[in-house]
Amino acid sequence: MQVHQLAHQQVRKILWCGLGYSVVQIGLFIRLTFWEFSWDMMEPLTFFATANGRIVGYAYFLLTSRDPTYQDFMKMLFLSRQMKLLKSRKFDVERFKVLERKWNMTSSSFFLVCFLPRERID
Repeated sequence: MQVHQLAHQQVRKILWCGLGYSVVQIGLFIRLTFWEFSWDMMEPLTFFATANGRIVGYAYFLLTSRDPTYQDFMKMLFLSRQMKLLKSRKFDVERFKVLERKWNMTSSSFFLVCFLPRERID
């Protein structure tokens, strides 16, 4: 399996775990609100859980200087996973960047040259 496919697969697993966490949290809030306690007791808890999510989003913005969107988060996770996989396979990323600059290519044109059949490059 290629590195970018493996990185994409890992990112999808992380995102599905995030969805699972959200579903469990909402289910827990519903259970506690309607069966165990009342809304008067659960309202502050749900407020702080929501505020905590906003604080995490703002911290992400401060640390990365990027919008805290799901697409941006997915891109950041993908690049992080891809770099880890490349390093684990002993791929020299810095050497690749030097060669890329030397040959005056972008990453997309490199992949076009390497992975597309010859007749499609025209």
